[in-house]
Amino acid sequence: MSTILIEDGTVLTVNTECEVIANGYLFIEEDCIAFVGRGKAPDLVRNQAEEIIDATDQVVMPGLVNSHVHLFQTLIRGLSDNRPLIPWLEEVAFPIYEKMESEEVWLAVQMGIAENIRGGSTAVTDNITIPLDPELYDVIFKVAKAVGLRYKMARGYSDTAYPEALMESGEEVISSTQHLHETWCQGDDLLSIDFSPNVVWSTTDDTLLEIAHLAKDWGIGIHIHTAEDEKENDMCVQTNGLRQIPWLHKMGVLDHKTQLAHGIWITDEEIELLADTGTSVVHNPVSNMFIATGVCPVESMGKAGVPVALGSDGQAVNNGQEMLDVLKWAANLQKINSLDAAILPPEKVINMACRNGAYAFGQTDQIGSLEPGKKADVIIVDMDSSRLTMPTLSVTSLLVNFGRSEDVATTIVDGKILMLDKEILVLDEEILQAEFRQARSRLLERAGIA
Repeated sequence: MSTILIEDGTVLTVNTECEVIANGYLFIEEDCIAFVGRGKAPDLVRNQAEEIIDATDQVVMPGLVNSHVHLFQTLIRGLSDNRPLIPWLEEVAFPIYEKMESEEVWLAVQMGIAENIRGGSTAVTDNITIPLDPELYDVIFKVAKAVGLRYKMARGYSDTAYPEALMESGEEVISSTQHLHETWCQGDDLLSIDFSPNVVWSTTDDTLLEIAHLAKDWGIGIHIHTAEDEKENDMCVQTNGLRQIPWLHKMGVLDHKTQLAHGIWITDEEIELLADTGTSVVHNPVSNMFIATGVCPVESMGKAGVPVALGSDGQAVNNGQEMLDVLKWAANLQKINSLDAAILPPEKVINMACRNGAYAFGQTDQIGSLEPGKKADVIIVDMDSSRLTMPTLSVTSLLVNFGRSEDVATTIVDGKILMLDKEILVLDEEILQAEFRQARSRLLERAGIA
């Protein structure tokens, strides 16, 4: 039995009482948290530890859940400046997506995984929105399994209204998703899959109805970009006679396993519909600011009981995948939009990234807080810097307002140490970066992007 003791740190439990242990310990047995306590670990516990991590001047907290990211977009960071959503898709994204090759996507996913580990993410929902070589989906799962990341593939598709090279038939999507679900996601809670129509306007009614039925039958979820741009509701009304969220409800999509990425342009009535169905929303503050799509009504959703998680979104519209950095943007975007400095306190922001992230990921009982019996998804944040020096009146305030991804020292998933003292143990970053740079240069040249 592998055992890890983390001691002498400030333990941010993110439990229902928001308990913070100023000087405590965490004991991990195999893949689960066995004990969380105050002060020194009892000798009986300490003597069982195969590895002891000194967390002096550090915060021990649950791993963050990146509930919406496009790992393959690591290849196209820095190419979307000064474009709103639709022109960005048409002028930058689609032309490059059509030129991507399997090896490039494989490298981009690995690079994205490394960045998420460094940024404090222990679980990611990776929304793959382009059709890949069928075998590459298996390769991506194989990489995620080898690394040890808690990984959900939102297996994206478009079967209408997209460039022909980026579309698939509904039959192809369903067959592929069934294969991946049966091959990788049985008896392994680290790997999972969701159906993912890319956007409301890129899926046919027949396919959406079929995947809504199959998702319930297979016990998986649906992940879809929704109400990200103001014009999308008008497009849906013209096509279907309803705005996006009422239409998704009519089609049987909304429920507790469904995640709507963005959810910006929605009404109070639609928020109530999300609350009634248990549908979660993934707020992506940085990308929403970057392409100026609007501000998600996080406070209204929270009051109504809608679980709002956080995501970094893709590299193309964020230029970073580091979740610890996202916390500050999430808090301050709500403040400036509402002109209310107290609208989203640090504790709520961390709750969004941890507990609400666990809900959106479909593992509420397993991750999202540091409690005995839960999975050992843990990060340790180094507070020994001029920005983060403790003691302080509020550890959560320091983390949200001053923390950066570079402060994450250790990342543990399912009891396995993926990064220790800022060194990733499960990937060779130096070799990966060299191969990635070469692949990106080839892709941009092939796509005609200077």
